[in-house]
Amino acid sequence: MGHTRGAPYHPMTQGKIERWHRSLKNQVLLENYYLPSDLKARIGAFVEYYNTERYHESLNNLTPEHEHEPDELKASLKSGRLQSEIP
Repeated sequence: MGHTRGAPYHPMTQGKIERWHRSLKNQVLLENYYLPSDLKARIGAFVEYYNTERYHESLNNLTPEHEHEPDELKASLKSGRLQSEIP
């Protein structure tokens, strides 16, 4: 996956990352963190959840992790087969 930069002086091209930051902020602000390591662990847990468990409408209701799987696995997921049924 390549790194993409938005166009300078065009804030509308930053929408996806701004939405991600808002989602992260909404989760992080739910709790109080007394140690930096606690906050770091919570951010790590959110990133893991966002990439492996949360379904994204823009990815046809797949997770980013599944979007990068082989095509036959994506077809199985879209057809409704449980992940445990996939070899």
